[in-house]
Parts: sequence; structure tokens; C-alpha cells
Amino acid sequence: MKKWFLAFLFSTACAVFLFAGLPAYRRWLRTDSSFRVRRVVVEGNDLIPADDVLRRAGIRKGRTIWAVDRPAAEKRILRNPFVEHVTVYRGFPDVIRVRVVERKPVVLLKTGGRFHTLDRNRVLMPAPPGRCYTLPILSVDEMPETAPGGTVEDPRVSEGLAFLESMLRDRPGLYGRISEIRPDPREGVVLTTSNGGIPVRIGRNGYEWKVRYLEAILNELETHPALTHAAYIDLRFEGQVFVGFGA
Repeated sequence: MKKWFLAFLFSTACAVFLFAGLPAYRRWLRTDSSFRVRRVVVEGNDLIPADDVLRRAGIRKGRTIWAVDRPAAEKRILRNPFVEHVTVYRGFPDVIRVRVVERKPVVLLKTGGRFHTLDRNRVLMPAPPGRCYTLPILSVDEMPETAPGGTVEDPRVSEGLAFLESMLRDRPGLYGRISEIRPDPREGVVLTTSNGGIPVRIGRNGYEWKVRYLEAILNELETHPALTHAAYIDLRFEGQVFVGFGA
């Protein structure tokens, strides 16, 4: 008997076996106790308690991992305002894993003598006591109360974050060189540098070219000792840079 015919018979036999056994295999996957949920593991959470994630997920132990409605669980978890993204996936044979990505603060909001953290979308987040942040401070005078998890609706905050977003996008190296951002109703954005506490008048608009100029100026000031006594930097006027020096 030719080899090709033997190979054909073998392939046909395998196909018949698989076709006949597939329903039984599926039934075994759906009903076997090996695939019943025994653990639900939360990963990636920091501010959000794991209990809150588990409560929102609503995944019951004892049911099979195939019966877990993962998109529905993700939708419920996303109702927590501090969750930016979440993925629910199966860990064979009996684990459901919930991977949480929390919102990341980009500034410390100082208002009314209190500190909060803000993410890039102006969502107000708690600043737990005792936690050390290496974030620039966004200083704003008294403003309407916003509950944690809510979006801060204040034009000064929006202006400060717009500048910060431009800096993070075009010159991320500047981020650690700014200690404070103060949106001023008359002058626009005013900064204070981390090194030397130099006030920088940014003004309004044109943030793209201003962050580039600012980085170049700070590099120059830090490179030449004779230029370390800068009293202020003024970038309010398009295409012009003013650097004042003290005595």
C-alpha cells in the first residue's frame, strides 16, 4: 500500500476521532471541577483596596472560569473613578486575575492649605498622609470643593495642566526641574524652578516653543557658574527671552 494512502487513512481516522470526541471534550471543559474558580487575584492596585475591586467585579467562586463574564466585570470595576484601565483574564485552571491600571498623579494640587493629587484629566485623587511625592506643586487659591474622584472644573487648573501636558509631551526632562506652577489670572502661568528657585513667567499660549526655550536657558544657566544668579526668566512675549540677574 502506498505511503500517501496510508497517510490519508491516518489523517481521516484522526479527523473522525476529533469530530466524535470534540463535544465530549467541550462538555468536560464546561463541567469538570478542575476549572471551577478557587481564587480571584487583584494585581496592580495601589490606592484602590483589593476588596473594592473584588466587590465591583462580582466574580463568584465555585462557578467555572468559562462562565465568568469578563467584559461585564471590567465595566463594573471601571466605575471606580481612580481606575484608568482594567483587564480580567483567566489563569488556568482555577484562577481569575484582575489587572488594574490606576490613574497616575502628575501634580500635587495645593488649594486652601490642603494637598491633593491630580491626574492629566483633572481627576482629583487623594494624597495619603505620610506618602512622599516627587511631583511639582500646582498652587491655586480657594476654589469650589471637588470630591475625590471628581473632575476639577477650574480654569486656572486647566491652564496649569495644559502647560504641564505640553512640557511632558515635548520636553519631559523639564518635569523634574519644576517645583511649582502658579496660574495667575493676569500673567498666566508662572513657574518656580527646583534648582535655585528661579521664577519663570510663562504667560499664556505658545507653550510648545516656550518649553524648548526654557530647557535651553536652564541648561545654559546650570553649565556656566557665572550665570547662576538669575533673578527671573520671562517668556511671555513671542520669540523673546528675558533673563534678569541679581547683584
